[in-house]
Amino acid sequence: MSAAREHISAMQSALRLAEEYGIPVFPCRPDKRPYTEHGFHDATRSTDQIAEWWTRWPDALVGVPTGRTSGLLVIDIDPAGAEWYRAHSDRVAAGRVHRTRRAGWHLLYRMPPEEIRCSASRLSRGVDVRAEGGYVIWWPAHGCETVGELEELTDPPEWLLALVREPMRGTHGGNADAPGDGMIGAGGRNEYLSREAYRMRRQGATVDQILEALRALNRARCAPPLDDDEVRRIAAGKARIAPEPPAAITVDDFVAYMPTHQYIFAPSRELWPSASVNARVPPVNGADGKSVPAAEWLDKHRPVDQMIWAPGEPLIIKDRLLDNGGWVHREGVASFNLYRPPAPMAGDPEKADPWLDHVCTVFPDDAGHIIKWLAHRVQRPAEKINHALVLGGTQGVGKDTLLEPVKYAVGPWNFAEVSPTHLLGRFNGFVKSVILRVSEARDLGEVDRYSFYDHMKVYTAAPPDVLRCDEKHIREHAVMNVCGVIITTNHKSDGIYLPADDRRHYVAWSTLTKDDFTPEYWRKLYDWYARGGYGHVAAYLQTLDLSTFDPKAPPPKTPAFWDIVDSNRAPEDAELADVLDALGGRPAVTVAMLANYATESFREWLMDRRNRRQIPHRLEAAGYIPIRNSSAADGLWKIDGKRQAVYARRDLPPRDQIAAAAALARGQ
Repeated sequence: MSAAREHISAMQSALRLAEEYGIPVFPCRPDKRPYTEHGFHDATRSTDQIAEWWTRWPDALVGVPTGRTSGLLVIDIDPAGAEWYRAHSDRVAAGRVHRTRRAGWHLLYRMPPEEIRCSASRLSRGVDVRAEGGYVIWWPAHGCETVGELEELTDPPEWLLALVREPMRGTHGGNADAPGDGMIGAGGRNEYLSREAYRMRRQGATVDQILEALRALNRARCAPPLDDDEVRRIAAGKARIAPEPPAAITVDDFVAYMPTHQYIFAPSRELWPSASVNARVPPVNGADGKSVPAAEWLDKHRPVDQMIWAPGEPLIIKDRLLDNGGWVHREGVASFNLYRPPAPMAGDPEKADPWLDHVCTVFPDDAGHIIKWLAHRVQRPAEKINHALVLGGTQGVGKDTLLEPVKYAVGPWNFAEVSPTHLLGRFNGFVKSVILRVSEARDLGEVDRYSFYDHMKVYTAAPPDVLRCDEKHIREHAVMNVCGVIITTNHKSDGIYLPADDRRHYVAWSTLTKDDFTPEYWRKLYDWYARGGYGHVAAYLQTLDLSTFDPKAPPPKTPAFWDIVDSNRAPEDAELADVLDALGGRPAVTVAMLANYATESFREWLMDRRNRRQIPHRLEAAGYIPIRNSSAADGLWKIDGKRQAVYARRDLPPRDQIAAAAALARGQ
């Protein structure tokens, strides 16, 4: 298992344990020692604290305290205890079993109400009791095999409890004078430390790291402690041990997607057929001890009923389905969340100045709004922001450079880039994005510019709160409408269309040109990115105060916004305004009425069929909207023996708009 995948899996597992099962967790080093100051006493269910820990220590193992804190009693079986396990495997009756990295087992039970303390090798050599005052590593978070569900936990069988309750008889069943309370006395110390050293070396620890860990274990667990020279000898003796290879793909990497009877490979979110799953994953031992194909086991133990994409939700969302109107509660169902959070990056928000300087250089008057908009996407990916950013300027001024670190802050897989043509097509997999960048929006033609503006309404603002995602070769599925849209363009006059009353776009325009920047400027900035700048920008955006930023409020209308609005005003707009003035502000009009009052040239433009699709947009900009005739299948009104569209003043109440249209139809 690669380090990146291991970290993502560990964070997801830690969050899931805390959120779904109420089990507190804490981070441990690769040698299993806690990262936190107070060890397992720092374990928490706080998702914010868990995310912060795994951001700070991306190599952390997931630690879980045993005993009353988590409600877990764990029997920890090392390879040395394999004979004991084989002898009792038919009656251990554990509802949940974890394989460990060193080919051992963790048997999980519900913690009995009585006081049970941790002890080493109480049941047999290599068989430890993890209870009050101890902890275990949650190995399923790191690719190891699991049998059974947490909901299937059972009480420990009575015969096992009887053995656990017996007074401590020494490390391996020796004299009764051996140290108690989990301490390891003479005769077991060397073997215990050697076993721990072997485990750490197989996990990739260096001899120096092993020595540091053994010294701590020697002081804490051995009575009396071994001489330091002996501890050094044990650590040095493990140098010849080869670290174990990365873990292979396991059954825990999959869930069964029941609507199409396929299997979702969680690390990549791709669908696999059953034959491929069975080819990569060995058969799984069922509760009855019989092996079944991995796909068959997944159908029974890890089914999901829906694929969704929803930032802020866990990987497996239980008892909820996502419908077009939002969440639907249904006991016993599960949804698989295709959203992947960004990989945490180390960074210092105080060191983000090079990026901030670049934003302020390119967009000096708009930098504050742009930065808060981007910070909102990083901090609140599950919340819809109801306006798009339009970043404009000539080619080569650094619009792409500005967005590059933001891509990593939200996760490159959550940052989609499309062209206007692609966006107008059928397939819309890009809706699964925290940021949707529409690049180089320009000269779409009169009709396509209006179509593009209308088409973008559903993506730039909510409602709808839920979208349907249609991807090629994948079943259509539900997506939370939370994408934030960024439109970049080099063209102001022949770029996007914006009407004067638009409430969905914040326009920032750079007056710089590429000649204002030297090659050295770009080299230094990208070199800073490569030396940790991406992490510094992410940290800055993650911590920026957003208390004064309202993602639902209409954005300010900048001078650049009005430049685009004015650039879309054609000569026909002025002529149309003159005609409407000549009509005296009639409550309702038709195109034929406009033609009667128009000049000859404007009349020709109105009656040209090639311009018919532009007329509704021109009238809407002038304050008139189409009124549908609910009594006619085509929605048109019959006036002077001809079916015609009627446009009424937008400032009238709906009842008055319909009345005005009906009056025209009656010849009034």
